[in-house]
Amino acid sequence: MAKQRPYVWRNHRDAIAAGYLETGVSAAVSFPTGGGKSKLAELKIAASLLRGVKVIFLVPTLALVEQTANALGKTFPQAQVQRERAEEVVFSPMGAEPLPGISVLTPERCLAMLSFTPAEFEDVGLIVFDECHLLQAIRLTEEEQALYRSAVEEIGDAEYLYVKVTPEGSLLDASACHHGLLIIQERQLHEELFRRQDGVNVLVATSTLAQGMNLPSEVVIIAGDSRFDPEANRLEQLDAHELLNAAGRAGRAGEASQGFVLIVPSKVVDFQSKTNQIHSHWSDLQAIFSQSDQCLEIDDPFTALLDQVHTASEPISSAAKYLLGRLPRGPELSPDEPATALLSRSLCAFRARQRSDAQWITTRTEAAIRVRNADPDITNTWIDQIAATSGIPTRILTGLTQSLFHSASALPSSTIEWRTWLFNWLRTTPSAIPQLMRPESLEGMFGATYRLLQNDDARGTYALGLIEKMLPAWMSGCPLVEIERLAGTPESKLGKCEVAREFTLRCIPELSYLYGVLAQLYLTLFSTEPVPIALATLGAAVREGLDQPEKVALRQIRSRRPNRIAIHREFQEIAKLIPSPTINEDLSGVVLRVQSAIDVKNWLHNCLQQIVPSAPYASRRWLRVR
Repeated sequence: MAKQRPYVWRNHRDAIAAGYLETGVSAAVSFPTGGGKSKLAELKIAASLLRGVKVIFLVPTLALVEQTANALGKTFPQAQVQRERAEEVVFSPMGAEPLPGISVLTPERCLAMLSFTPAEFEDVGLIVFDECHLLQAIRLTEEEQALYRSAVEEIGDAEYLYVKVTPEGSLLDASACHHGLLIIQERQLHEELFRRQDGVNVLVATSTLAQGMNLPSEVVIIAGDSRFDPEANRLEQLDAHELLNAAGRAGRAGEASQGFVLIVPSKVVDFQSKTNQIHSHWSDLQAIFSQSDQCLEIDDPFTALLDQVHTASEPISSAAKYLLGRLPRGPELSPDEPATALLSRSLCAFRARQRSDAQWITTRTEAAIRVRNADPDITNTWIDQIAATSGIPTRILTGLTQSLFHSASALPSSTIEWRTWLFNWLRTTPSAIPQLMRPESLEGMFGATYRLLQNDDARGTYALGLIEKMLPAWMSGCPLVEIERLAGTPESKLGKCEVAREFTLRCIPELSYLYGVLAQLYLTLFSTEPVPIALATLGAAVREGLDQPEKVALRQIRSRRPNRIAIHREFQEIAKLIPSPTINEDLSGVVLRVQSAIDVKNWLHNCLQQIVPSAPYASRRWLRVR
């Protein structure tokens, strides 16, 4: 080394005089190009080798590994220099070799080796990190920062989000997650970060990512070919099309010509050397990945369900009941005609005609209509038509209709009152809740306590007690962390507000649908009267987390669709400027009133800026309110 570089510059002498070469002294070296950084690093490496300790030299890319290893090999010909190779496997079953005098690695490989073979690093006395500026943090773009701020406001605090960002707007991690409990702003942020060339490198996802999401990657690792089936209470293998869909994320047309897929089987695939046999699970996986991604057979589920209805000598399945309940109904003189026409146009009827089996169509259609009409809850009125259209059981719709009729003289007039009206009805019919909402949504939100209850009345009563607390908070603009607390989660177990996420992402859409059907019942029952605007917008208000028709109109006006809390905040700024409603007003009329308030607010803001252009925002806001 002395022959190649015989001179020690002034900055080198200053570093040595400051104790740079002493044992246990660390340093961060930053010189312009050509300033002698490499010489200082080599001096430190030489001092370490003379002390008999090993050196780890980290570089940020594989391309620099080769270049750096060659340079160090020439500088220290007596020391063994080993470079990282892309094809090497860190967790080799053959065991790890001792580290050489100098190891040139990327940070990722070094971290992996520390995890699997930590004992090999006991003799390391020096770590040199070269070109570390290339490992700069991922900074959010302006659009991504807006999504992040919106997500923080929606959930209540940054600590409850799945992504961590510094105050300067940089990510703390180079990976993100993707699953069904991400709130919309959070999900959009994670997807944008993964799509960026300079964004996150790893996206850890559930199987939902395989369902058509346009998030191609270079490598896909499928960690297990099974999922837990709560009904069977055991692991069930994923269908072939699900595995192939997931594998299809690796390399996409227009993105990358090829990709790499690694599947880690859920079952251990062992090999019997004595009999030269491999576990049958290996053959199953081979069979799946030898197929094209068009392996899913297109079939009509009506075939099996109609056969079941035709041959049933005992109660039919819930799926068959649902099919019969959704068959359309016609007017009083021909109530069965729409159902007959629908079944005759189904794929199963087409296939029967292809095989010249008209009798199959006739017998299955007759059986379906006969069993449907034998339902004791059938009313032979317009209620049956709404039941077939909405999928809500006739018995529940009949109960709601009767309650509406009996309340005709004192019906609610506001969004909040209509919400309370339905709560009161559900309190008298709690068994309706498990029938109106998917079991997996309720069980996911309320957990084992809910699952262990004995009947639908008990389950409905338990669920309603919490829904009555959480829905008003959602509609009044409370952040999700407050909704989580209302659900009874202890402060020490708030985590990522999983219960509140389950409620808003899975239960709110179903509650919104029910409130929307309530407006349809009113429209049909009181056909000569317009639907009150509070009821007409009730479904949207529940879905969006708003508690007034004017807020629903404001949400519609804002094309950028800000978060729920931002809508509540902006509404407070314009509430006093909104004109009074007119009689029998529809949503378009509400939108016009809210837009006029926005226009007045903007005009006042411009006027105040011209009068007091240097006044702080708080002063201008005080003048505006006055």
